[in-house]
Amino acid sequence: GVVTVVLLAGIGLARFHTDDDVRRMQALSPDLLSQQARLQALIGSQGGGQFFLVSAPDTETALRTEEVLGDRLRGLVASGALAGFRSPARYVPSAERQRENRALIDRELGDTARREQFRRLGLPAPDTAPDDDTHVLTLAEAMRPGSPLGFLSLLVLNDGHGDVTHVVMLNGIHRLNAVAAAGSGIQGVRFVDAAGSFSALLGKYRNRAMALLALSALLMAPLLACRYGPRRTFWIMLPPVLAVALTPGLRALLGDGFTFFDGIALVLILSVGVD
Repeated sequence: GVVTVVLLAGIGLARFHTDDDVRRMQALSPDLLSQQARLQALIGSQGGGQFFLVSAPDTETALRTEEVLGDRLRGLVASGALAGFRSPARYVPSAERQRENRALIDRELGDTARREQFRRLGLPAPDTAPDDDTHVLTLAEAMRPGSPLGFLSLLVLNDGHGDVTHVVMLNGIHRLNAVAAAGSGIQGVRFVDAAGSFSALLGKYRNRAMALLALSALLMAPLLACRYGPRRTFWIMLPPVLAVALTPGLRALLGDGFTFFDGIALVLILSVGVD
């Protein structure tokens, strides 16, 4: 029987892998997952809890920073690494970008073509070309109560007189590392993945738990040998050590990943078994 268990554990070690992803540690019912998928499809959001935080001394700087980040994210959308993203700057460009767009329209279309475009859209044509220093839509104006862009307030964490903080929401991340790297080198941009950070922390704790397990076994053996002698110490240590050594392989044989909590359980198995 013991030989069979050892052989099975050896086979399982070939499939051994670690898994510290907290998002897979709580099982959800298939019906609930199906409802979640339908709701995400309806609202056009497939976010997984990852987003960018943009911090800047003022709103204009924050919007310009989002535009730089947005150019990189659009490249990721085109390559399939990302399904889409939402940011305040996508709806309210910076004043600098608005003036650039207005200058481009004036240069490429001209007054006659602009009037014709307004006519095709069913809009009244402006009597005169807008002045560059006026008619700039501000984020505060866009977020005023009753505005169709009022939802942008959900993406603005702080937009007062001091430092401002905006959120760039991400939808459908397919290549996490590529998306996270999009903010590299852009001042004030920070990628946030709370679940991923916590999972990485659990991975570090798992490694420490295994180091604690090995250290505990090394410290137990000489103490037991002094009390019971080498021969009896061998037989005292054998059952818990076998349990600790075989459990990861047997769990891997069932397709389960080795987690931080498994490491803590092995520490308990060794200590209680020896006791």
